[in-house]
Amino acid sequence: LYTSLLLSSKLIGVSDYTYRGIVARIPWRKGSVYKQYEGVDLLKYKRSDIKSIDATKKKYALNGSYFLSVGTLNRRKNLENMITAFSLFFEEHGNKEIDYVIVGKCAKGYKTIYDFAKKTHLGNRIRFLGRLDDREVIDLYSGALALLYVSKDEGFGLPILEAMACECSVTTSNIASMSEVGGDTVIKVSSDDVEAIKGALHYIVDPGHAVQLEIQKLAGIERVKEFSWKQCAEFVENIY
Repeated sequence: LYTSLLLSSKLIGVSDYTYRGIVARIPWRKGSVYKQYEGVDLLKYKRSDIKSIDATKKKYALNGSYFLSVGTLNRRKNLENMITAFSLFFEEHGNKEIDYVIVGKCAKGYKTIYDFAKKTHLGNRIRFLGRLDDREVIDLYSGALALLYVSKDEGFGLPILEAMACECSVTTSNIASMSEVGGDTVIKVSSDDVEAIKGALHYIVDPGHAVQLEIQKLAGIERVKEFSWKQCAEFVENIY
């Protein structure tokens, strides 16, 4: 990374967090470091219709409700803490028909996450679906109780925007770029606090919070409009 920073003629941080991280590493290059958010394709990422959601759920034998995580499986994604939180939630909650669906390719050297999940003794309630095509991921966003994206570190966090565009509630970390991208439209917790993550899951399924979650979803739809690939492309063109 450091060599790439030194050899690049211009650098773009895709969040304020990333921008500050670059400048901290090479402060003498601050004049050639810029900040520009990534975007989300709102023609593509939008809530699926019920028929499409049901078809994808049927394909993967998802018969009830589910929480969802999306992204490459690696240690930075904090899956151990999210799986532990789900396991505790599952033991406490009355509805035993809720799954935790994890979508994404497993990084080399991280296969131990499968053994970690098995130790929870939740059988097929923790579902690893691997890498899926975008259409299926959009269906899963659209049908999920919430996206769980409580990573230890992210430069941006595209799944947050994708989920919000699909009218899906989001629980994410209160650090790095994730808090920045989600704004006030997401539930924020500490990535190291399993009890807080578990508490967020209880909050999401509590009928008493349905109105507040719906307000957050509507606010999320408006927020994603601020993140445009067209604006990003125009910015890159202008600095060159």
